[in-house]
Amino acid sequence: MMVYETMNKIPTLIFLVVTWLSSIQCSIQIPILHTKGTYSEVGFDMGKTFKSRIHDYNSKDTEFQKRLMPYITSQEGVSVMDKYLTVVRQYYPQYLDELKGIAAGSEMPFIQIFINSIRNELNAHIDGDWGAESCSDVHVNNAQQFAIGHNEDADPLIKDRAYFVNATIVDKNGNIVENFMAYTYPGYLPGNAFGFTMSGLIMSVNALSPKAFGDQKLPRNYVNRALLAQSTEEDVEKVLLSNGIGGAYAFSCNFADLKRKSRQSVNYEVTSTKMDVSLVSKKTVHLQTSKYDTSLYNTTGHYFHFNKFEHPDTFNIPQFINHTISSIHRRKRAEQLPTPTDIASIRNILGDTGDSIYPIYRTPRPSDNTSTCATAIYDITRCVLSIYTDNPKTASPVLQMPLPNCS
Repeated sequence: MMVYETMNKIPTLIFLVVTWLSSIQCSIQIPILHTKGTYSEVGFDMGKTFKSRIHDYNSKDTEFQKRLMPYITSQEGVSVMDKYLTVVRQYYPQYLDELKGIAAGSEMPFIQIFINSIRNELNAHIDGDWGAESCSDVHVNNAQQFAIGHNEDADPLIKDRAYFVNATIVDKNGNIVENFMAYTYPGYLPGNAFGFTMSGLIMSVNALSPKAFGDQKLPRNYVNRALLAQSTEEDVEKVLLSNGIGGAYAFSCNFADLKRKSRQSVNYEVTSTKMDVSLVSKKTVHLQTSKYDTSLYNTTGHYFHFNKFEHPDTFNIPQFINHTISSIHRRKRAEQLPTPTDIASIRNILGDTGDSIYPIYRTPRPSDNTSTCATAIYDITRCVLSIYTDNPKTASPVLQMPLPNCS
């Protein structure tokens, strides 16, 4: 069952009310699919509804055509893909069903959709010279404001082809097993960008690019997808650890549980190890006036995260050098700007273009081919998520969503 909404309608639904600011003129529209069913049914709805976007993205995806296709048709590439497919089938078969549904609904070959879900691992196998670093996050936690701001940086092709998925997933008896809203790339599993669960968890993901990876471990995008099924911080941390096998590649997750009485947000850095568990490092952003000190694993007031390992546990992990340059520039620039204390100052940072070579708000250029596809600002104080598709420093949000279980 699906309901597909665009900027031309003002939707009212059972799960939440989504307000589209129809008076705002914006060149980029983000549609929302409201869908309910089993994993395969929800996947099919995604694929069928956004078939044209998925086909258009894949037809223009030069990384797939020039880089990934030659590799996956090689003997090594076939072996690597088979290992990841075996692991996913064992640990997250429900998301494999969802992926098969996307392929069937979009009428795309399953192998092409599956490759979208293991791109990080495939690129790391090939070499360290791919794409560009992606995403910037700003946490604020003081007496007046509690918020997380996120720039979703990606291939410019994503910007006008992404969509939101509001999914209610049920088991064979009709019982709800997942309920979430997620910004989703065309032909990808939800979870690798930003979103929230109806139980009150909010999250955004930053890419990390270490040289180490595992080829018989859980691919990153499946771990990201599983986060949307959780209901507590403890559950999230269990997923991040992937105990019993470990994750195949690294990422960072910005997180808050809206139900939690003690006000705090978290940044996790997660990376693969040689053991059967991932290394998970946690940095907590406490209320500025709280008793917590600014120790190695705690901070207060505000926090930044980009695409470079920053925690004491992970700081010395070798990364592909070309995937740290922009992050170094973005962090330096963020620290030069006024300390963020409210929504306006978060927007000021995420929309900054003061570094013309590697700006925080990104548009393709010779030095940096990545685009800021969307900006999400979780205003937890007011229980609202605001989405921007133009520079948030100067533009108004194109849509706003109430955050569930927020008080």
